[in-house]
Amino acid sequence: MPYSKFINFGKAINSNVNNNFNAANPITYCLVPTLGSQFSHGSTSSGQLYSNMNTNCTNYMIERCKNNWDEYCQTFVELNTDSYWPNLAVIDTLAYTNAKQFFNIKTTIGQDLIRNVMYHRYICTERNESTREQFDPNVANSPYIQLYDNNVQYYSKLKNLDKNIDKDKYIDKMIENAKICMDVLGRIYLGYIRKEINILNTRLEKFLKDNQSIFNSFIEQAILLVPSFQIQNQPPYL
Repeated sequence: MPYSKFINFGKAINSNVNNNFNAANPITYCLVPTLGSQFSHGSTSSGQLYSNMNTNCTNYMIERCKNNWDEYCQTFVELNTDSYWPNLAVIDTLAYTNAKQFFNIKTTIGQDLIRNVMYHRYICTERNESTREQFDPNVANSPYIQLYDNNVQYYSKLKNLDKNIDKDKYIDKMIENAKICMDVLGRIYLGYIRKEINILNTRLEKFLKDNQSIFNSFIEQAILLVPSFQIQNQPPYL
């Protein structure tokens, strides 16, 4: 008789994994930037999850927050104010780094979550490779998360942008954090002037028009330096 997979066995004994207070829920590992989760989880995953500054936590928070920005997402932003660590869950490192250098800013771990969520919602990199793995393989019912390649060396596309975006609360958050999300907004602006999207008479169009000079300066240099800003099928800038 075949044995049940470990994760399937876990479902039978831990049906509350989606409970935010259940120890198997990744939010109990990832919310607070301390080693305190060690007291709840012990020495898991060969030390990979000793704090919330790891690839699994940063990618989990994106998956959690990209479709439902709840109080835990906002708390993560407010608590994780360290700007020392790299953005481990970034997609399109070149675009992300270029935008930070354009404004000469250092972003916090919490601010990087905002940027990463906006990238996932509005930008598509069709050839970006990804893998799925359990958040904590030492916990039977630990959910699977998606891990993406950080680098993008080809043209990107836009998604989820149409005349209905005035109902999209994520647009408000992106505009409120414009410098943090500059590479995403810059790519949207580029798509706007290339007529890849139709956002006429929306608040996003008004914001782009009101800040047209900044966006023009940004995309002028980004087109030369960032492959995902270049025209489709154009070879990467060398």
